[in-house]
Amino acid sequence: MSSNDSGAWHSRVQAEQEAIDRARREAAAKEGKR
Repeated sequence: MSSNDSGAWHSRVQAEQEAIDRARREAAAKEGKR
């Protein structure tokens, strides 16, 4: 595996983690408004 592939994999995982965190915050906000 080249370092370039590793960087792309890391950025993709980071983007997925950010999407998960955003979804959790939105869900928490909805729960709080209830």
